[in-house]
Amino acid sequence: MPAGVFFASLALFQLLWARLILSRTTTPVLAVGIVFNIGAIALWALSRTAGAPFGPNAGEAELVQAADLCALLLQIYVVMGASWGVVPRPTGRAGTGVL
Repeated sequence: MPAGVFFASLALFQLLWARLILSRTTTPVLAVGIVFNIGAIALWALSRTAGAPFGPNAGEAELVQAADLCALLLQIYVVMGASWGVVPRPTGRAGTGVL
């Protein structure tokens, strides 16, 4: 039950964060999403290698399945997209050859 509450809470956070991004795209909001999604990615990797640190099968490595990989890739894409909004990019300047 605690594992289910944890994952439901994580999903709710991700939904609320996505909604917040639509109305307030600021660096702190993006950074919070990046941190939480990297945490979820790390937890996924831990649960597939050494086993989840909590839950009914704590310490037992889980099998990697197709749905897991799809969810993992989506989280990686979210981190990449949010990072694009946080990382400063160079601007074109006179004499640099960049238009």
